Amino acid sequence: MPDYQAFADLLNLHLGTLSQNELAQRTGVHRSTVNRWCAGANVPRDLAMLRKLFDALAIRDADLQQAFVQACDRLYMEPSPDPPEPDPQPSIDPVEIAAYLQAVVRQYGQVETRPYQRLSDMSGAAPVLPLLDTAEQSGVYVPLRFDLHLRLEAEDPHLRRGALAGRLDSVEAQEIESILGNTTRTDVSLDVPLTDVLAAPGHLALIGQAGSGKTTVLRLIASMLAAEDDLLLAEQLGITREPRPVPVYLALRDFDHACRNKPEEYARDVESLLRFADDNFARWNPNTVSPGFPGKLIAAGRAWICLDALDEVADIDHRLSMRRVIEALAGAYPANRLLVTARVAAYNTPATRLDHRFTLAIVRDLTRDQYAPLVERLYAGLEINPDMARQRAGQLLARIDASPLLQEMVKTPVLVWTATLIHHAKRELPEQRAELYDTYVDVLLGERLKEEENPETAHYLREKDWSFDDRRLYLTYAAFETHKRAADEESTIDEDGKVSGPVVVDEADLVRKILAPFLADYSGLDRREAQREAQRFVSAMAERSGLLYSHSNGYSFGDHLTVQEFLAAAYLVDDLRDQPAEWKAWLEQSVGQSWWQEVILLAAGYLLRNPRQAKRFLEDELGNLPGPGDLHAFGLAWAGRALLEMPPARVAWHATLRTEFAHKLAHILQQDPPLTSISARIEVGHILGRLGDPRFSGPCRLPEFIPIPGGTFSMGSDEAEVEELIAATGKNRYRDELPRHMVELDDFALACYPVTNEMFDCFIDARGYAEPRWWPEALADQRWAEGEIRDWEGKRAQPAYRNDERFNGANQPVVGVTWYEAAAYCHWLTAARNDGCLYRLPTEAEWERAARGPHGFRYPWGNDWDAERANTDALNLDRTTPVGIFPDGASAEGLLDLSGNVYEWCQDWYGQDTYVENVDQPAKNPQGPKQGVYRLLRGGSWYGDHHAVRCAYRSGYYPGRRLDDNGFRIARGSLMHPDP
Repeated sequence: MPDYQAFADLLNLHLGTLSQNELAQRTGVHRSTVNRWCAGANVPRDLAMLRKLFDALAIRDADLQQAFVQACDRLYMEPSPDPPEPDPQPSIDPVEIAAYLQAVVRQYGQVETRPYQRLSDMSGAAPVLPLLDTAEQSGVYVPLRFDLHLRLEAEDPHLRRGALAGRLDSVEAQEIESILGNTTRTDVSLDVPLTDVLAAPGHLALIGQAGSGKTTVLRLIASMLAAEDDLLLAEQLGITREPRPVPVYLALRDFDHACRNKPEEYARDVESLLRFADDNFARWNPNTVSPGFPGKLIAAGRAWICLDALDEVADIDHRLSMRRVIEALAGAYPANRLLVTARVAAYNTPATRLDHRFTLAIVRDLTRDQYAPLVERLYAGLEINPDMARQRAGQLLARIDASPLLQEMVKTPVLVWTATLIHHAKRELPEQRAELYDTYVDVLLGERLKEEENPETAHYLREKDWSFDDRRLYLTYAAFETHKRAADEESTIDEDGKVSGPVVVDEADLVRKILAPFLADYSGLDRREAQREAQRFVSAMAERSGLLYSHSNGYSFGDHLTVQEFLAAAYLVDDLRDQPAEWKAWLEQSVGQSWWQEVILLAAGYLLRNPRQAKRFLEDELGNLPGPGDLHAFGLAWAGRALLEMPPARVAWHATLRTEFAHKLAHILQQDPPLTSISARIEVGHILGRLGDPRFSGPCRLPEFIPIPGGTFSMGSDEAEVEELIAATGKNRYRDELPRHMVELDDFALACYPVTNEMFDCFIDARGYAEPRWWPEALADQRWAEGEIRDWEGKRAQPAYRNDERFNGANQPVVGVTWYEAAAYCHWLTAARNDGCLYRLPTEAEWERAARGPHGFRYPWGNDWDAERANTDALNLDRTTPVGIFPDGASAEGLLDLSGNVYEWCQDWYGQDTYVENVDQPAKNPQGPKQGVYRLLRGGSWYGDHHAVRCAYRSGYYPGRRLDDNGFRIARGSLMHPDP
């Protein structure tokens, strides 16, 4: 078997001055191919390509040249293994495939919404819109952009490091371990098209905010795969192989409902999911193909299985079960590909996130270049006259261009649709999300439609039986109860399988269990009269309003879950909130559940029409729930989140409440021992960063500096501890902690937290990347020029992960910075502060002394490991956390985040034998070797295990490279004594 991994290891070693992009350009291959080479997943087998690669890397060291040539020779000379005989697959009738694909195109190739139908009917336009361009009409799909998180390996990185150390004799094993421990995880590509996402290996998890277009992307993929258009597949999906994959589309919410309501037929397992896929297809397309046809496609390994809306499985326990079913499906039928969508809030917990086989792609907000064509295409469908369509679309876009608030709103396709429909009906737009939905509901209920535009519809919906207020009350109450029943497992499935969005409630339940009792109580009707009235109301709303959708086995509210969420929010504000006991009980039961978060945020925005009531809700109700504990923490955090959605100029109390919430949230994080869960503290920390974190102050947004008294301390590990580590892990990398020796340090101070994104933004805003004075080390090593730092990915003038939502919170530690950027920040800060102090990176000895504290602890908090005191791989968060959310992980002197979250650059060069040189007598302020290859990293990270977050653990990395778990912390000393 060719030694692909040895080749990949050598290749990674030589990418220090050459980016993957540049290597791809020089060799003429796609960057994803270079990614696979570097991951050991694939290698060039062509001799000419190997020669190009060798020339592109420009390796000068003779020994390394020989090692690389030998690795290439082994790959070229050694034959590839014979592929295993494939398992016999069931044959599939081509005629059936053609019939199936035609049905899929009919089902998923167009957009048909009741609101659009109503408004298009008024102008005589077509009631449906195609996703893709047709000869008659422009399609409404606007290509989305994504942030792609590509896993470079799925195996245990520690096992890989150990294997590598035994293969490459020309490089120190310890140094290799420190490199590959950081580089072989995730490659993040920002702002990429769908073709790049689909080119990624493995299965896909497509996540995004509410209304970001996740479902539409799956429908688009399904319809394109079914269209049998070679050019379309190649250009839009990047698919050129034969046989092409065949789509199997399924809304996970529907399957979950079937499991709840028909337990005798379906369970939450792979077999039931496949059977439901067969039954679901047969329901909405009977007699098209033989029974069980979708299952045959999956058994044959021909399918792309599109599983929509994991987040719409409302019950958290059922969502966990559904995740396990999806992972089991991937294992049982590995020849197929799974594409799963979910909202960000419902996917980001370790318990609901899919495993390493699923590549993560996050939908980006729409830009003007994306939403402007969507507005134009929607208006082209709403207006018969093309000139009028262009004029009206131009008016709407000009209105958005003139309003920063509207620009913030139209970042998702669903809000672009909403804004366009409201503008078409009313010619004006509100500038707040809840108010936009409020207007949308009013328009579709008919109250705001002008008589002259559609007198028949307007008259029908204004008939004396139901006033506008009654219509609105009945619908909002029914939507609230439906949303509640989804969380309580009482909603039913949509048997026609056509709508992926809000919950579908059984007609009998909607009429008899929800609306009839409500009408009987509200109107004083007897039971039979109430049922008749409820049935008549449901029929009328489904036919006329555009807010109640009829399906084969029930009804849904609107064409997207957010419409149902707004209607539920409106009921909470207009009715339930007037019943104090019930309102209080509902809040205490619902706050903290992701299923209700959007409802509560929309309720807060809806209340803004009465600013006094909005303030009372945020400050006295949502922000003042009983505590201390998760309920109080989530309530306060969500109050802050809701406040951030409100335009500051609308109310005089916005700034005051913002400051009040920030201080209360900071207090929650400072409780030691913590009184809230880690998930609650993460939410608190993120909102605190957006509100303005009071733990940081001044124009440079600095934290408190903790003084560390000078003196002597014991550094490193003793023989017994190292032998224990080696015995537990089988790794020798801990030997560089030997021997334990005495070190003497002068007084110094260290920042309480690592440098945050907000702190580093001050450097960026001061044009720090453009000023040569701050970059002496980078200039000397030819790493900086013309305002840009050069690392292995290329040139840039900001941290590498600044636009990645996993890492870019204001009070999350800055990551994706090289050692040179950390040093440049320190030079700038010293000049910017101009306070007689020198701001610099700590030495390795200073860092370890600060972490150990005066008692010499193994971890900052003590000698025993505790997984809940630091952000490491034990928590499986897969991201950094806001600084300071582990108060019980503090050092004895009050320093936080020294263990986990991010590795921290130190001033020193890495030296494997540094400690041996200082063993005879205490070293005074040691600074490591005078030169080297790697700079020191300390502290471990969110990606590392508990061994790597010990105070004594040493790691090193190329100073010119950056990773998503590398940051830094500032030390402070005197300019009179610049050397530590």
